[in-house]
Amino acid sequence: MLAKLIKYEFKSTMRIFLPLYGVILGFTLIRKLLDILNVEFFFSDGILVTTYVLMTIGIIALTFIVGILRFYKNILGSEGYLMNTLPVKSWQLVFSKLFTSVSWFFGSMLVLLSSVLIQLNSKGILEDIWKNGKLIWDSLLLEFGWQGGLLLGELVLMLIIYACYGFLMVYCAMAIGHLFNSNRVIYSFVAYIGLYFIVQMISLLTMVVYGFGFAGGLAFLERGDVGMTLLTIQLVSSLIISVAFYMVTNIIVKKRLNLE
Repeated sequence: MLAKLIKYEFKSTMRIFLPLYGVILGFTLIRKLLDILNVEFFFSDGILVTTYVLMTIGIIALTFIVGILRFYKNILGSEGYLMNTLPVKSWQLVFSKLFTSVSWFFGSMLVLLSSVLIQLNSKGILEDIWKNGKLIWDSLLLEFGWQGGLLLGELVLMLIIYACYGFLMVYCAMAIGHLFNSNRVIYSFVAYIGLYFIVQMISLLTMVVYGFGFAGGLAFLERGDVGMTLLTIQLVSSLIISVAFYMVTNIIVKKRLNLE
């Protein structure tokens, strides 16, 4: 049933994202063609650049907005009665929204990256980027050995965790806000601020406990592997917090959901 939920969610949201991806890639190809043909468009290049930047910002913002609104509308809002009568568990409902939202986030990032590479290629610097990237990779391996690959893997994993973290924090805040009978948007906003403050305090406390409890105080900041250590701590703490957000959201949806 989880697969069906995810399939339904993708079908419902692809009608929004696929046309947007087509527009931004089409705009990119047109700009590249004009550049290759050295055609002067009746718009100034500044207007074209501004339009592209606004489209880039818009598609990232829309990715988050759609993911948040889909969760609000389908689970906490007008469609909540229908969704919660389906023969599925609450964690499946939450996971289907999260999985789809994170997938579209990385889809948007991939489309934007492709767009940038297409434009850079038109100026003949794509090959230089590849060479410099390979040089950076070789330098990492030379400096850190196998830990260089581990560092890159942790960065990729952290990007995935942070994407989940971002959506789950909003999901959790909205779920908390819906425990109240009125002014739910305001309470959701207050809950988000509270969660943000708690998370920052936990992150700071984690660093202090590690530094003074296991690494000999602030001296650990002078160690050569401090970057890897801090990244690992941040990754683990972000994963734990994300799981906590997910569990709280699931408990509220399952046992305390207030659709009145």
